[in-house]
Amino acid sequence: MARTTLPSLALGAAAAALALAPSTADAKPARSGIQVEGLIGGSNCIPGRADCTPDSDTLNGTTRGAVGGGVLLGWRALRWMTLGVAYRGGMFRPDYELQFDNAYARGSQHSVFAVARPTIPIWRFDLGLNVAPGYSRQIFRYEGGDQDFTQGFAFMTGPVVDVYLTQRFFLGFEADFIFNAHRDVCNVRGSSTECVRYEERYPNPVHQAIYGLHIGFNS
Repeated sequence: MARTTLPSLALGAAAAALALAPSTADAKPARSGIQVEGLIGGSNCIPGRADCTPDSDTLNGTTRGAVGGGVLLGWRALRWMTLGVAYRGGMFRPDYELQFDNAYARGSQHSVFAVARPTIPIWRFDLGLNVAPGYSRQIFRYEGGDQDFTQGFAFMTGPVVDVYLTQRFFLGFEADFIFNAHRDVCNVRGSSTECVRYEERYPNPVHQAIYGLHIGFNS
């Protein structure tokens, strides 16, 4: 039996999507108006000020990716430009050997961006690129409830490829890369919070990729 590959699955999904798309002239993609989008899929850690796989005297282990997603509320100002506000949330699965603290239980990042997406419309396809400055907060929680967090300016970019299945409904794939400019790491220990410059003993701040199924519509 022939081995199933990811490219063949992607081609099959694209063929099925196009088969569902109406072929009449009246169903030509609108590409205008208020635009609502959703993204659901996975997340990956990208090395930043902190490493995803540190190996030092104070921190040894890895930060794995997990689930991720988000939403966007925007306006299709022109056929080739979408403007909007987006939220992205992605999880981390930290696995570290710590000498003086409880183990990290989980990690997460929450971000808000002002998005400009230049887009090349080709027939029913949209080929876009997110350009989005914003703000993010990244948290690594200990098993005992304490946490280390960073926050500050972030920049998101990445490709968006969609196909219109109807006049206003589209489906596709999106991959966002979030780059953080966080500096201080804040330690929450009980009711006390202290912020210090980044040191090797912390798993954050790292950058993050969020990718998966992209779905939306114009109204």
